[in-house]
Amino acid sequence: MKDKTFQGAFELLATPKEYLWCGVFLSLLLAINLYLEYLNYQKLDFSKPTSLNAQILLQYPKTKDQKTYFVLKLQSKGMIFYTTIKEPLKNLQYRHAQFFGKIKPCSFLESLKSCFFQTYSFSLTRKQDFKSHLRHFIDSAHSNSLVGNLYRALFIGDSLNKDLRDKANALGINHLLAISGFHLGILSASVYFLFSLFYTPLQKRYFPYRNAFYDIGVLVWVFLLGYLLLLDFLPSFFRAFLMGLLGFLACFFGVRILSFKLLVLACCIAIALLPKLLFSVGFLLSVCGVWYIFLFLKHTQIFFKDSSFLMRSFQAIALSVLVFLNMLIVAHAFFPMFSPYQLFSIPLGLIFIVFFPLSLFLHAVGLGSLLDNILSMPLTIPTISVSSPLWLLGAHLFLTIVSTRFFKVYLSMNVLSTGFFLYCCYQYIIMPSSIVGG
Repeated sequence: MKDKTFQGAFELLATPKEYLWCGVFLSLLLAINLYLEYLNYQKLDFSKPTSLNAQILLQYPKTKDQKTYFVLKLQSKGMIFYTTIKEPLKNLQYRHAQFFGKIKPCSFLESLKSCFFQTYSFSLTRKQDFKSHLRHFIDSAHSNSLVGNLYRALFIGDSLNKDLRDKANALGINHLLAISGFHLGILSASVYFLFSLFYTPLQKRYFPYRNAFYDIGVLVWVFLLGYLLLLDFLPSFFRAFLMGLLGFLACFFGVRILSFKLLVLACCIAIALLPKLLFSVGFLLSVCGVWYIFLFLKHTQIFFKDSSFLMRSFQAIALSVLVFLNMLIVAHAFFPMFSPYQLFSIPLGLIFIVFFPLSLFLHAVGLGSLLDNILSMPLTIPTISVSSPLWLLGAHLFLTIVSTRFFKVYLSMNVLSTGFFLYCCYQYIIMPSSIVGG
């Protein structure tokens, strides 16, 4: 009789029947959530003026025909609207207001992304959301409003000020400032360490038969669920949360964790739960980032069998460099800003592993302003604009998918990515640049 005991990790969705049932379940879940979104869409009245109670998520100035006006991004009942205001405005970001005007006609698919609201008049209300006290707590720790905005983006997912956003683009560190899987990994490791300080002595004395990894892991995921609710299901963090939770459950049940199937399944579940994620650039970029990490781990594990500190350090640097290059073509399809200074994102990413939990700790003990002098240093970065052509993006994505099977295709994709980076550097030399920061 053959030994049927567990011999190692097994594959997720191994049979056609499992694929079928998974597809049916996710399709049903997607249909239900699309139907709920459609019910909200049907409540929109395009025929006459209406009132809109909304929170102002974003506010920025824009100039057209030498006239300056403000663009406001609004959120009302889970839907996103954009509107314009011609009058001068103070900073109203995250304030609640009642708008009176007319919704411009938009299709159901367009409504999943955003619709335009033509404002006739508006008035602020006293309503506050649950993040207001956190914003006040973070801002009160800093004399520089931009530094406060930076920490709010890091801790509670607030939008970056345009000046900060441009600097982040120029340095290529958007992925560090937009809460995603990187932050989830650092946060979960930090929380796990803190919980283990209390749990381990108790386990050794009272219940040594318990598995500390799974017990503390459950506490960590309860904490992360609360953080996800605080972030209001921020798309990039939601994807990371689902994938991390699936990974934890997969580890518990003996399923292979570093699997492209797991990533695709996490994305499908996220989209089935929140169909609007299909229109989220942050969500798409975070998926690509994890995909390239998996490709690196799949194709380079044979070169990093030595577990010495030096080899692991080299592996971390190589991973950062290749993921940076692989993401360039995809990122430049949405954000064309380029500067060679973006190479600094590689060491900054490694420094961020220490900076993120440290800054959280400093704010918790009332020393949040300790690093303000460093973060508020003036910074000027010459940049140019280089967009990824559609044909190049298509070729790169094709190689990205096929690379899961063939090492030579993975090498070809890295050659293409490096070539695009060198092309951008060449354009940077010959093209006039614009200055970001000051």
